[in-house]
Amino acid sequence: MKKFLTSKIGNILLCIAEIIVGVLLLVNPDAVTSAFIIGAGAVMILTGIVFCTLYFVGEAEKMVIKQLLFKGLLLIILGVLCVTQYGVLLAALPFVTWVYAIAMLILAATAVMSIVLGRIFKSKAYEY
Repeated sequence: MKKFLTSKIGNILLCIAEIIVGVLLLVNPDAVTSAFIIGAGAVMILTGIVFCTLYFVGEAEKMVIKQLLFKGLLLIILGVLCVTQYGVLLAALPFVTWVYAIAMLILAATAVMSIVLGRIFKSKAYEY
């Protein structure tokens, strides 16, 4: 994965993904934001389950110090709230969604420009 992210093809694909996400956020911000919130909630639930499982499977002293049970339960609660009550979170995020969409488009355009300039001038200074 690290090689993919540092490769030129990986950079180009990430730029394309950023452009697609930015355009989708501008076209239909509610649906995309809902999908992000639900996806983040699902990841939180899964991570919380893993943390709770590690707490009961691992050595007691180390797990208490790491507070995995607390972190796991907190993530599960937050994840369930994100998955079930995404409408409440969505109502608070319209402005943030627009700012995020514009930032994504600017970052993607900057990355594409860096790649193009790097190819034109064949210089490592312009690599993204």
